Amino acid sequence: DLYINQTLAIACRLHNIYYGGSGVFTQGNPWYQVYVDYALKYGIIQEGVYNPTAVANRAQFAAILSAALPAEALTPRNSVTFLPDVSESAPYYEAVLRLYNAGILQGVDEYGTFRPQNSISRSEVAAMITRIADENLRKQFTLTRKTLTVTVTVQGNGTVVGAGNYLEGEFASLRANPGAGAKFVGWYGTGEKPLSTSASIKVQVRSNTNLNLRAVFENAE
Repeated sequence: DLYINQTLAIACRLHNIYYGGSGVFTQGNPWYQVYVDYALKYGIIQEGVYNPTAVANRAQFAAILSAALPAEALTPRNSVTFLPDVSESAPYYEAVLRLYNAGILQGVDEYGTFRPQNSISRSEVAAMITRIADENLRKQFTLTRKTLTVTVTVQGNGTVVGAGNYLEGEFASLRANPGAGAKFVGWYGTGEKPLSTSASIKVQVRSNTNLNLRAVFENAE
């Protein structure tokens, strides 16, 4: 496993060398404190976000590495806008996408699956550092998008528009239309509480989310 403190050491050396330094740091006690201080000083990390002695996962490594390098060091060569297992709301989303588009990361399959919570191997780290050092080794690729089906079961007197096949990452626009004498109650997944009571919703189509919905109607009073 690779630890956060080791990740910081790599990132700080890269940052220091990129800006004309030697990449050599004088270690103290604990050995990694010099890297923590440097990373905080230059905005590679923020205070309190990382535990230096914890094992680094793939998302953390990517976020720290991306923050250590300026935009001109990561010139885009790909056009990745969506990853199947990285939410747009994740704090590391932009950092990961930046490394994919620069050809530093490619994912573990044709869809670009990242596996953000997995630990990162030393061979994966070596491959990324090599691609940073030599732009000729950076990857150029186009990811495949899965076709997924949004299914809506109608319960009661009404109809639904928008169910069907979508590319993963697209938004399905669903609209519930009550029949005569009926009103729309809500959209339901597997639970008893509605996901939404709005007749019109947009659902991002992802393979790790429930795409089987129920549109519930009842008699209007």
